Amino acid sequence: MLFKMPSFANRQCFSWPTFLVIALLHLLSLLAIITFTWEGAIVFLIANVLTGSLGISFAYHRLLTHGSFKTNKFIKYFTTLCGVLAFEGGPIFWVSTHRYHHKKSDAPGDPHSPRDGAIWAHIGWLMFKHPFLDSKNNGEERRKIVSDLYQDPGIVALENYNVPIVLLSLVALYVGGYLYAGPTMGLSFLIWGGIFRIVYVWHVTWLVNSATHMWGYTNYETREDSKNHPLFALLTYGEGWHNNHHGEQRSASFWHRWFEFDQTYAVIFILEKLGLVSNVVKPSYKKPKLPPKQGLTPA
Repeated sequence: MLFKMPSFANRQCFSWPTFLVIALLHLLSLLAIITFTWEGAIVFLIANVLTGSLGISFAYHRLLTHGSFKTNKFIKYFTTLCGVLAFEGGPIFWVSTHRYHHKKSDAPGDPHSPRDGAIWAHIGWLMFKHPFLDSKNNGEERRKIVSDLYQDPGIVALENYNVPIVLLSLVALYVGGYLYAGPTMGLSFLIWGGIFRIVYVWHVTWLVNSATHMWGYTNYETREDSKNHPLFALLTYGEGWHNNHHGEQRSASFWHRWFEFDQTYAVIFILEKLGLVSNVVKPSYKKPKLPPKQGLTPA
């Protein structure tokens, strides 16, 4: 259903700060209509790849969440910084949410299942505190899920300062544009490379939570509703081959059939050939044995 929500989503756990930030950035993104420049569009494309593909898909998802490969500290921290600039929360928040999603995929307790409503899965879940991850023991459950990340001081620092880093990046975009061609270009860089790009990357990331659990085809029989969809894969840097990912969660590649091009894995493949990435987990292309069905009691 489009407007269904889980039972725990009530006024007491609604996050007004999150709602206001999301609403404000969506409103500001409309300025893209009157601030367009070709230079701003180029900055948008570069920032989109850096934050969406390298940041969210490469670093947050495949490296930090699933440990699908290993890399050196420079690449690890640089790409995680790119993930921070996507403004989807720090790495500890993002990874803990996603690991819990895999534990409870499309079962009660999943942070963003379309079974709880399509709009809920896409955006609504962000505006409510999760009853297990955020409410129990003052968020201590998140720490347990990502205890490995807490061993890395660099990741902890990026988590703690993720909001100031994003704000500084927006200032830097304006200053860069201003120095390049004056205040009009500064505003174009700020809106197109910053605000509009953030909102765009938000929505393509959220499509993986919502659309790829509703529409598409499957290669693997899994216990949830994950699907593969070519259009969503194109928009999400390869993440839209989502059934492939749920079928073999640790695989660095979602490219399981010849036509299922995975942009992010192409980057991983090149870096592996250059000796900058190692221990890359490859798909087995075998249908996995199904784990036991999740219980029907909420987390």
